[in-house]
Amino acid sequence: MILQNKAVLVNFTGRCWSARKYDKSVSRKVENIYGAIDAGRYNKVLVQLDKVNEIAKFHQEFRRYHYAMTVPWLNNLGLLPSEHIFEYSKKAREYREKHDELVKEFLDEYPQLVEDAKLSLNKMYKDSDYPSLGSLREKFEFDISTQPVPSTNDFRINLQEDEIVRLKEEYAKCEQEALANGMNKVWKRMFDAVSHIVERLSEYNRGTKKKSRFHDTIIGNVTELVGLLPALNIVDDPKLEEMRRELEQKICTIDPHNLRNDAKLRDNTISVAKDLIDRMGGFAS
Repeated sequence: MILQNKAVLVNFTGRCWSARKYDKSVSRKVENIYGAIDAGRYNKVLVQLDKVNEIAKFHQEFRRYHYAMTVPWLNNLGLLPSEHIFEYSKKAREYREKHDELVKEFLDEYPQLVEDAKLSLNKMYKDSDYPSLGSLREKFEFDISTQPVPSTNDFRINLQEDEIVRLKEEYAKCEQEALANGMNKVWKRMFDAVSHIVERLSEYNRGTKKKSRFHDTIIGNVTELVGLLPALNIVDDPKLEEMRRELEQKICTIDPHNLRNDAKLRDNTISVAKDLIDRMGGFAS
């Protein structure tokens, strides 16, 4: 298998201004009131957080998509299968455009938000806590970087031949370890998704007040993962493909509505899911 022909490496960076500021003087005053020492930190909320929270949640939403579409790799990189590149790139462009719109809306509102903060913070307000519009824009980031998977043939440095051979061997070993770790995490995704079915249906059967409900997503999440697995199976692992087919046949065909109304179906689903979990356990380490 030539990994370089099957995937690229992608990294997502999402940053958002926290809109909070540590206030040392207020923290000390609180400690003086209670006679405490190094008891905590008081962080002021500088502006109304609605728009900032919306941007932060937007980052989280794309990050979940990024993790779903990639196999974990070294240094927080994701191994993006070739089959996913077009869809991923299209989605990334859409998210980046929306992100820029949200940031612009926030920056347009920022001067008024600062004026509002003068009233809400009262004596805790400080001009120095607030960045300028120019520097504030730099505190928001939505960036996707892509690079090819390195190859042992990329060594072009001026070293002795035996040293180059050693470096190539070390890199090949590192690549195999990273790939094995990434595939273990793909197995873990399946393991967790099916384990969640057992957990939720068992609680539903027990009728516990707080946890007896379950959403359609307990099946939908498995179905979504099953759709991604052919591309995520970078190493063409026959056992992974066999498990994918079993999930498709034994779990994805179940109607969540029927699960709620049929105790026998729930018991059978729990039994089937437990069997799948037992067989996945050795791979999802």
